[in-house]
Amino acid sequence: MGFFFDFLCFFLDITLNSPSYFQLFDNLVLLAALYAVTTATAMFIMPVVHHMLHYHKFDVEIYHLATKKYTLIGIICVMLAIT
Repeated sequence: MGFFFDFLCFFLDITLNSPSYFQLFDNLVLLAALYAVTTATAMFIMPVVHHMLHYHKFDVEIYHLATKKYTLIGIICVMLAIT
């Protein structure tokens, strides 16, 4: 999880303190990457939140489906941020 926070801090720093030669498109790409990394971090935390909210139902199938969905969204966001 530390990698994502380092990645997030890098994008936050470069977005807020962008070099003078950056144009509007460069800033928009960096901002989109920042949003993608933020969303990915939230999606990797969501299985824990889902479990805490729905643990009393004890339906393992639904928990696995939700976990896979959140993880897949997180992986897609990381792929978008890195590319």
